[in-house]
Amino acid sequence: MIHLSARERIERFAQQLRDGDPDLAVRLIVELTSEFPDQAPLHLHHARALRAVGREADALAAVM
Repeated sequence: MIHLSARERIERFAQQLRDGDPDLAVRLIVELTSEFPDQAPLHLHHARALRAVGREADALAAVM
């Protein structure tokens, strides 16, 4: 099993959000925010991903 670094996982998230599967992007960023809850930028990325899949209320909650 290949283990990706946190940076590689963030890059994969960004690529999926931009070019691919926003639902997968949400799953990827949820994993990262769970693993690194003190990293505020991850929560902003989480909100962006939630907005991309039409979950506006959840997006707002992700950054509150």
